[in-house]
Amino acid sequence: VSSVYNATPEELGTFDLVFCGSVLIHLRDQVLALERIAALCDDLFISVEAYSRALSLLPFAAARYRALRKRSVVFWEPNLGAWREMMISAGFRSIDQRERFEMRARDGWKVPHVVQHARK
Repeated sequence: VSSVYNATPEELGTFDLVFCGSVLIHLRDQVLALERIAALCDDLFISVEAYSRALSLLPFAAARYRALRKRSVVFWEPNLGAWREMMISAGFRSIDQRERFEMRARDGWKVPHVVQHARK
């Protein structure tokens, strides 16, 4: 058991496949987490994360800070461009957006998600 911020290849080894599903959206430092994941990943990283549909209309990377909202469990809500650029910053070179879908969290409430495959 370890925080992703402390995860290192020396402690955990490396893996051909790393999957992270709807976790990064809840972290304060998403880029640091992605850097740690990249260090653990020998081949394929599959990311499934929530994104801002409205901010994705912008032609540049952007994220909305949401941690101060009442009862929020989300720190940053990136747009599609921001997720891509954060993965590149973390060390991934090939990012392939595979699919977008809406995850139903409760009646009447849906959260847009994106599936991305990344390789170093």
